[in-house]
Amino acid sequence: MKLKNPEFIISLGDFGFPKAENKELMDIWSGFTGERHFVICNHNTDAGFTKK
Repeated sequence: MKLKNPEFIISLGDFGFPKAENKELMDIWSGFTGERHFVICNHNTDAGFTKK
């Protein structure tokens, strides 16, 4: 992403739960400074995580 410098990114769901083993991926997503768009899919709501 740093090489291409996109204006926005889109997650098409089933991204990854915000837990320790997904920290590297979550840090990349959170560190992106452009627009971020997210499509919520069934696996994004299965584990009981919230926006908090």
